[in-house]
Amino acid sequence: GSSSGSSSIGGGSNTSLWTTLASSISSVYFDSPAMHMYTERLKRNEGAQLFRIRWYGGARPRGDEPVYLELKTHHEKWIGETSVKERVAVRERDVAQFLDTGSGSWDTERASALVRVANPNEDQESIDSLTTLLLKMRALICKFNLTPCVR
Repeated sequence: GSSSGSSSIGGGSNTSLWTTLASSISSVYFDSPAMHMYTERLKRNEGAQLFRIRWYGGARPRGDEPVYLELKTHHEKWIGETSVKERVAVRERDVAQFLDTGSGSWDTERASALVRVANPNEDQESIDSLTTLLLKMRALICKFNLTPCVR
């Protein structure tokens, strides 16, 4: 008999459905040489954080294409707060300088320039908020010497 009535995943018209629904997500997690962030998360300590860079789609972004810097902060239920995920888009070409801890401290002007170019449709209030977040992430990278890691 014919198998034209088959509805297996990955065969027939379902392939295009899954391709439409599914988006590839890539994440690179960062931690200190001593795995400080991972250890704090395992202990489920209040305020434990994780930092990652994330992008969507099959190919690694290049040049002016966006990547998302994400900071997740764990909050205990008894405090009455939920965990928070904050994110800011930057251009792929700007990631290396952002991660370069040897380039010294950043000021608001430098951070704002990166945020503004990657988020041209945001209003000034949003740019200011994203700039503050970018500086918070930069401080974390410098404080703990965060580098890409396998957890």
